Amino acid sequence: MALKIIFIMAFIVMLASLGSGLYHLIRYKQGKPYLLRSLIFRIIFAIIVILILIYGLYTGEFHLSAPWLGA
Repeated sequence: MALKIIFIMAFIVMLASLGSGLYHLIRYKQGKPYLLRSLIFRIIFAIIVILILIYGLYTGEFHLSAPWLGA
């Protein structure tokens, strides 16, 4: 259960970083340091989300339940 909460929090932070980048893109026409920082955070948290997802699938805490998988 804790892994799911960490996954959701990392995903929300990644979306917040996306919103922050959009804000800085609209607000500051030449705000390159802000955009770059937002992009770096978004990439880092996207990698964290993917790693948590892989770990959760590997350990069995996350499972696939798509109907075409026969589960």
